Order: sequence, then C-alpha cells, then structure tokens
Amino acid sequence: MFESACLSEIKTLWSPRGAALLAAVILASSFAAPLSAQAQQQSGQPQANYRPIEVPDSTNELPGDIGARAHTNHLIVLRPEQMKQATSSIPVGETPGSLACVYQTVSPTTGCPVTGNYKNGNSGLAIPKGGSQTIAVVDAYDYPTAPADLAVFSVEFGLPLPCSTSLTSGCFEFTQVYASGSKPAANSSWALEASLDIEWAHAMAPGAKIVLVEAKSTSLTDLFAAVDVASNEVRCGQPASCSATAHGSGEVSMSWGGSEFSGESTYDVHFPQTNDIVYFAAAGDSGGQTMYPSVSPYVVSAGGTTLNRNSSGDFLSEAAWSGGGGGHSVYESAPSYQKTTVSNLVGTKRGVPDFSFDANPNSGVFIYDSTPYDGSRMVDHRWNQRRLSLPGRDRQSGRLDSRVPNQQHSRA
Repeated sequence: MFESACLSEIKTLWSPRGAALLAAVILASSFAAPLSAQAQQQSGQPQANYRPIEVPDSTNELPGDIGARAHTNHLIVLRPEQMKQATSSIPVGETPGSLACVYQTVSPTTGCPVTGNYKNGNSGLAIPKGGSQTIAVVDAYDYPTAPADLAVFSVEFGLPLPCSTSLTSGCFEFTQVYASGSKPAANSSWALEASLDIEWAHAMAPGAKIVLVEAKSTSLTDLFAAVDVASNEVRCGQPASCSATAHGSGEVSMSWGGSEFSGESTYDVHFPQTNDIVYFAAAGDSGGQTMYPSVSPYVVSAGGTTLNRNSSGDFLSEAAWSGGGGGHSVYESAPSYQKTTVSNLVGTKRGVPDFSFDANPNSGVFIYDSTPYDGSRMVDHRWNQRRLSLPGRDRQSGRLDSRVPNQQHSRA
C-alpha cells in the first residue's frame, strides 16, 4: 500500500494554521445483497464473529447506474441486543472520545476504551476541540430530521449544540441547503448516510460550521451541481457564485461514488485547485476496486482499516481492512505528487487511497437518525465509518488549508 508515502507528501503541502477542520467521510462500495457470506467477506471477520450486515438500497449499484448515478457507501451492522437496549456485552460503537484517543487528536488515555453503551457517552475520554472554518457535506435527497438528530447526537456525546434563535453562544452553525433551489424528495437510505456524515464531521471538528448540501437526485449531474454549491458555501457562505474577493476556506465532503467510467475526468472541473477548499472522497468498500470521484487527482481519497479491541473494549491495534476500496484508476493518470513519491507502486495511473482510517462496519461508530428506516429508528446502529478516518488524520497534520495542488484532500 502506498498511503504512507502519499500522506508524507500531503503533509508537505499543508500549511498548519489552527486546529484541524475536517469532514468525516464514509467509504463504501456497491454490494449485490445483504447475504451473510458476502457481508462476512466485506467485513473481514471470521464466521465465528459474524454479525448480520444490512446493505441499504442506496448502497447497491445497478449496471445502468455506471457513469450516470452515484451510490452511498455505508453498511449497517445489525445487533438485536442493541436494538432492544442501550447496553451490550460486546464492545461496540466507537465514540468521538474513543476515536480522538485512538488517533491522538487529544491526549490519549490507556486503552482508549469503549463500553458498548452509548448512554455512557465518551466514557470519560476527552473529545476534539478543533474546527473553525466550514465543512460542506454533499448528499442526495432531503434528510428531514437532520437538525433535531444532530442536536440529540451532540447532547449524547457532550458536543456543542447547533445554534438557534434561543441559543446563540457556545454553539455551532448548521444549515441545510437545497442545491437545486427547492427541497428534494426525502430518502431514508440517503438520510442514514447524511446522519453519519454530519454527525461525525461535527464530532471531529466541533467548532466548524457544518453545511449539508442536498442534491436533487443521485444523478451525477445533480450531485456535481451540489458540489459547486458546496464550494460556494465554503468560499463565501452562499449557494450562488462568489466574488473574486471571497476568502472563506474549508472542506467539501463526498461520501458517495460509483464505478469508474470513460469520460469521468470531465467532472474533475468541479474540483478547482485554489488555496481555499480541500475536496475529500471515499475510496469505497469494494475490496480492492476503484471508484469515482475518489480516483480524481484533485481530491484526497480515504481508505479503510479495522480497529481491534479486546473483550473489555480496550484498543489493541489497527489493521488494513480487506473490504476497503483501492487500486489503480482505469482512466485517471498519476498526478505529479505520486510520480515523485510512489511511482514504483502506481505506475502511470492514479493510485488510491491516499491514506486510511477506521472503516470496517464491525468497528464502526454510533449514529442517531430518527428518520424512519425500514420501520425503525437507527438510534445505536454501527456504521461503516471511513469518514472519521480523514478527520483524525487531518487533525494530526494541522488544518488543511494550503490546498494540495491538484490533489488530495479531496474528499475523504
């Protein structure tokens, strides 16, 4: 794997100024159906430790979608004992505190423990304090309960609450923007994706402004139009085009994608290389396959790992996850920063991911989503959490702000 070499190169391109501000990213890929054998293979866990994994409809990719529509990148680990009660004998659900401890964005505590009970919050572990600019999260369709869910999640884990007319200090700004100008239709599977995206962007950068930009549909045309709106929100705080003097900065997060296709590079124009925005994209959870926009040389691609814990919930180690996406792009050429650092690995094509963090659904995170999904509320299900990967790494490297010339930081 060439993530370490790429990360070193990325660090030389970042200009640390202040706390890291990052969008959490979820990486995943397409799956045919929630079959146990397939889920077991994707989770990288032996059969004895297998737990049912549900693949939401939005994560499936159909043949007609390639080059036309994107899919989400998340999985749901179903634990009946958690659906009935908050406590489980199995260590589950990484928290803002446990991940901040593991990735040392705070002073670490021995074991960086999780308890299996989301009601314990961060179990006494410190949580991140950074974030000062804007994180724009792009997803498809409307997430109707986003503000309320984000508030519940924030209370549960001791994070700042969204600002409101009655709360104007000690809070953070959260807004929803309709990329087309009109509220899109709601979609419970994409709402699950969005809940993970905004809740964990906030968890890793509590002081950042979070903007959820909702695309009209899953078509690439609509999603990349939403990326343009997200860029404007970061640069000047409005969906319309910004003036030449606009100077806002931050990140645009895209936790979706699709199989590569000829002509994909024409969408690279949506990732302008300026000194104010970093674009992040998920490498996918398809076990060694690539996806767009993750392979764009103008974004940062995030891959996945597994966090290993003992029966008491203490952190033991981190290992590569066999279900993580990655490899060489079929169409995108290797950018200059890879030609000089990992040319022996990538050859003439863009290689991904650029680096990896926790993504295996069996070492995922707690989310809160009250939008009904399959007749229930997803209060304490674990999710594919690749997204946090980026936030943790970015915090270690300092605030991403000098943009990676033509590259990374794309969406992670």
